[in-house]
Amino acid sequence: MDQEKNQSGPIPKDLALEMMKNFENEFGGDILVDKTYKMSYNLLKGLIDQKKDLVLRFAQVDKELNLLYTDEAGKTNLLIDQDVAVEIDSRGDDAMRKNFDDTTKGLRPKFDTRITKMFNDGTKHENTRQITIHYQNNFDAFDPQTHTGIVLQMGIDNKTSDITRLHKLTFVMHFESRLALAGDPTYFDMATLCPPGKCR
Repeated sequence: MDQEKNQSGPIPKDLALEMMKNFENEFGGDILVDKTYKMSYNLLKGLIDQKKDLVLRFAQVDKELNLLYTDEAGKTNLLIDQDVAVEIDSRGDDAMRKNFDDTTKGLRPKFDTRITKMFNDGTKHENTRQITIHYQNNFDAFDPQTHTGIVLQMGIDNKTSDITRLHKLTFVMHFESRLALAGDPTYFDMATLCPPGKCR
């Protein structure tokens, strides 16, 4: 098995807020990576209808962090905004991957340096490159009559006993409600992070 299967599902609100705060403490001043992503139901409809997992991968266009996702047909798309994504061919995918990995201007070395510093154990650590949000226990609670899409906020779990997740970048997800006064959202995490394993 390439990746560890985590128990998906809702997480306590205080843990979600703490994880988002941890990210702010590490990257909050960096405008190149301090991002909240949104995806509308129109982009997610095929995946949700077919009960497929959402696979997200960090990429880099110029200097900024961007997000790629795999649609229900297995095609790679670059998220432009919450309603728009464009299909990326293998050449574009390779170019964004090289930008992300570049030792002088890439964001991946920056992420790896941060997590290595957080562990402070004399070993080089790799940070997250790919995040899989499983359909089960996450999107099976999504109701298009009630929700317009999802919100993905960067987070870091500094307290987990799971060494494959400790100090690593992840997304804290919640559903965006159609109602202005919908109350507190339900937060989700425990997505599968890569590395470890072979990322796409």
